[in-house]
Amino acid sequence: MIALQNLPFNFVEGLGFRRLIQELAPRYNFRGRNFFTDFVCKELYGKVAQKVKELIEKYDYMSFTSDIWSDPSSNASLLSLTCHGMAENFDRSSIILKCETFDGRHTGDIISEKFNTMLSEWNIKKEQVHCLIRDEGSNMKRAVRLAALNDIDCTVHKIQLAIRSCLGLQENIKILKQKCKKISTHFNHSTIDQNQLQEIQDRLNQPHLRVFQDCVTR
Repeated sequence: MIALQNLPFNFVEGLGFRRLIQELAPRYNFRGRNFFTDFVCKELYGKVAQKVKELIEKYDYMSFTSDIWSDPSSNASLLSLTCHGMAENFDRSSIILKCETFDGRHTGDIISEKFNTMLSEWNIKKEQVHCLIRDEGSNMKRAVRLAALNDIDCTVHKIQLAIRSCLGLQENIKILKQKCKKISTHFNHSTIDQNQLQEIQDRLNQPHLRVFQDCVTR
């Protein structure tokens, strides 16, 4: 449940969960969150990391994607690095090597240091980096340049910017977007209306869908 539903480790200490397990399996020996912290973050991670290192050792060259975004549930900034490689038998793999919180200023110099650290942790030489795909943020551009890595603009990001620019020229679409944003903002600030929306969806035998706002860069 923790892995499938992305639950916090302290979920196993919740009163409701413990009562459920006691009812289903009275003899079950409960494990506290410290067990899962030590097992997942130390033993299990070490085993998986070793498998990943063995896999990327098969690649002569690798491409990477990286991005910085904010987690809406915690407002924490995250920095990711994903490796894309192809073995001699043409088997392709995409592996998330790192996803860590990024506190403080997101300057190109700091991001560059993080890139170097990430590559070093996985014993990846810069000569093996075919390219790093990034967005058009000035800090990301500077980071890749300081890290002395080949880089490519993210095509999807460029297309999104082009679409955004074109839509901004259409007055009717601008008005429609403003109305949609107003509706979304209203629901996001009113739990009463969110509940009413769910009741309507129940009456129509429809799944529960939430109203959300678009992201201008994705």
